[in-house]
Amino acid sequence: MSRSLLITYLGGGLDAHHLISPRRGTNRTTYTSVRGTLALADNPSQALSEDWMLHPAMSNLRALYAEGRVAIVMNTGTLAVPTTRAQYDARSVPLPRALQSHNDQTRIWQLGDATDLMGMSGWIGRMIAALPSSLRGGSFSQITSMAGPQPGFTAPGIRALGLGPTGVLVRQPNIPAKVIQMMEGVMGRAGSFGHPLANEFAAAQLRANQSSAVVRNALAMVTDTTPYPGLPELQTVARLFKSDAYSGRPRSVHFSTQGNYDTHADMMSTLDKNLKTLDQGIGSFWSSAKALGIENDVSMLIHSEFGRSLVPNGSGTDHGWGGHALLIGPVIGGLHGKSPDLRLNGPDMVESRGILLPSTPTEHLLAEVARWMGVPAASMGTVFPNLGSFPTSSGSLLGGLLGGGSSSALRLYP
Repeated sequence: MSRSLLITYLGGGLDAHHLISPRRGTNRTTYTSVRGTLALADNPSQALSEDWMLHPAMSNLRALYAEGRVAIVMNTGTLAVPTTRAQYDARSVPLPRALQSHNDQTRIWQLGDATDLMGMSGWIGRMIAALPSSLRGGSFSQITSMAGPQPGFTAPGIRALGLGPTGVLVRQPNIPAKVIQMMEGVMGRAGSFGHPLANEFAAAQLRANQSSAVVRNALAMVTDTTPYPGLPELQTVARLFKSDAYSGRPRSVHFSTQGNYDTHADMMSTLDKNLKTLDQGIGSFWSSAKALGIENDVSMLIHSEFGRSLVPNGSGTDHGWGGHALLIGPVIGGLHGKSPDLRLNGPDMVESRGILLPSTPTEHLLAEVARWMGVPAASMGTVFPNLGSFPTSSGSLLGGLLGGGSSSALRLYP
């Protein structure tokens, strides 16, 4: 059975308080008082629970949530070790480097280790490398990207394939025919050059062209007529995942991005538009997944590099730390993790601007994804070198941090 993971990265720092907002109690009072004109009105039709609601533009996501297809991990983020507010204020424990930096926090998410900003391998590449041999292989790369090379793909012996919106190899437009002819000549001589760098360059070009041909042939066997008003490139991803049965990829990862989430100003209109586009893409992708019969074989992970401040800076908000991540697919649906206390002087906030202190480390979320993809428990420490810094319970990678009651023993996946 094939299993596929789609990672959609929201670049810029998604304002988690605008995606999921409180409905009652002290959190609601704090939220409306602090946010002012940026606060969203209570919307029972978008309720996730008695305490939390989803942004009104996310109607497709809310419908999937009602079906039990959405796991929301609240207040997750990069951590070096479990950290309390008192420890943060006193700087008495190690903290991730370059907090609130777009590039650095994005890199830490992709490396899967907040203790090594300069690491040379990423969690996606290490995950693929750690899979049993029965889950490796296929006729082209197990990692494909519509967003170019990423630090998360890197690992010894692991290669990623860059694709365009239609599923063919990314190639710069308007390349003269003579240049293309020259490149094809170089590829034809792979292995015959007198310099190892030239041989590897030619071999890489040849592999890319061969993989692109495999993708085109596999996609030609999959038809999908689902309309895609938002994020149309995800239709190619759905068809690509369906084609895994034809190309022999038992496990695959695809990476896509949506940008413009750095809402320092004009947050309401910008973010409302972005979330509507994202929701349309989610709705269409899962309509495709159902139509193609792969809805139980595909998971979609949506996250940003960090959340944003609860306190506005005018018409927008500043960089933060903790935020919420979405996992859509054959999951245990619902709200997971510790619901944050939004009081500015509370245990879950740091700094005067109201920055969420993450309660669930990214390693716990990503390791649960890796488990579903088939990484053995004995290899988790290799994929996530800092995982041992975060204690777990009840055999669940999220067990130590999921909150009270029986939910603390739940995994995100059955």
